[in-house]
Amino acid sequence: MNGATGQTANEAITLMDYGFGNFQLMDLSEEDFHILSGGQVMIPSGATSDDLTTEDTESDGQISRTYSFGGTQVGTAVIENTAEDATTADNQENDTNMEAARVSQNASPVPYFIIGGVGVLLLVLLLWRLIRIIKS
Repeated sequence: MNGATGQTANEAITLMDYGFGNFQLMDLSEEDFHILSGGQVMIPSGATSDDLTTEDTESDGQISRTYSFGGTQVGTAVIENTAEDATTADNQENDTNMEAARVSQNASPVPYFIIGGVGVLLLVLLLWRLIRIIKS
């Protein structure tokens, strides 16, 4: 752009049209719910998230991810490190489920028989009452 020739406005318009027409801002946080901040990349129009390469650096329980397209960095994001947390949470959930299964195996069937008996008794009383109403 050369300001002295008076073409600055036209050159700026052409440059901006090229940038807006040939590049797109993609928000990767819609695809990855573990992104804490960042996750927006500027890539050529028509490119997808599959065309990006990533490089992760871990520190303090978070992962700093760098997104590249064709060897050029196009964005960054901070991602929570869920690998350790997920394993611990899964183990705790498995232990809880196993304990619940042990308790249910030791449960007595008596309450089920009582509930079933009450249900049969109510059904018999209902039928008896219907028969009395029909006969009268």
